[in-house]
Amino acid sequence: MASLDSAWLKFNRGREHVEAAQDAVDDWLGTDAYTISREVDPQTGDTVRRAQVQADPPRRISLLIGDAVYNLRSALDHAVYALAQSQLGTLTPEVEEALMFPIVGNQNSKGQPADGSVIFDDAVRRGRLQGVPDAAIAFIKKEQPYHWKPGFEFHWLWTLHELNRIDKHRRVALTTAFLDFQFVSTPSNVEPRITFHRAEGPVEDGDPLVTYSGADEGVDAQFTRDVAVNEGVMAGYSVERLLPPIQQRVEWITTVLANFL
Repeated sequence: MASLDSAWLKFNRGREHVEAAQDAVDDWLGTDAYTISREVDPQTGDTVRRAQVQADPPRRISLLIGDAVYNLRSALDHAVYALAQSQLGTLTPEVEEALMFPIVGNQNSKGQPADGSVIFDDAVRRGRLQGVPDAAIAFIKKEQPYHWKPGFEFHWLWTLHELNRIDKHRRVALTTAFLDFQFVSTPSNVEPRITFHRAEGPVEDGDPLVTYSGADEGVDAQFTRDVAVNEGVMAGYSVERLLPPIQQRVEWITTVLANFL
């Protein structure tokens, strides 16, 4: 009897790597490699907070991210294989070779703008979903990044595809120190001067983050530090906000696909 056991094994392995990557980020942030300094501007007396990045995130984080996305991506392929096997029985080597869970944006394999719906239909014609029930194919098509039209690059499945492509074909993804969140707390009777020098995103050593007056009256700044994948649109997301949503999306898709067995 066909089942998605193999897909769930891959998913669970991916989840382990997501957790390991998050733990590795926490370990790095617990060192002095990336801190936020505090200094006083001699001209104004205002407090200046700066990023202090003494070392890049360890390459182990990149390896763990690569392992996570590889297994999550594989979980989707294993689910498609199980669905085809449930309908066709023993699969020929040719069918096995062609089967995969397509992830399609509005660009072709050369990175040129293209119609994602045409690319998806072509993938079906080439046997990517041979033997998969029609209702499951309709669901998979509905989940495709190309439906986002402009902005498909921000779709979680496309991010999974891009990270896996980078790791599999070129190199481990580059990571960088990341400012995830910052705010200035002020006592109710104080109106300080506040200047934010940058929004959330990758930071480099010495980058000014915020300047404020009133430190002697209780004004202070708070920060959330993280690590980001420094690749394209993914540089706008910390590891904490990048990997868990991908994991959750893959889990949901796999759960739905199990209903078509």
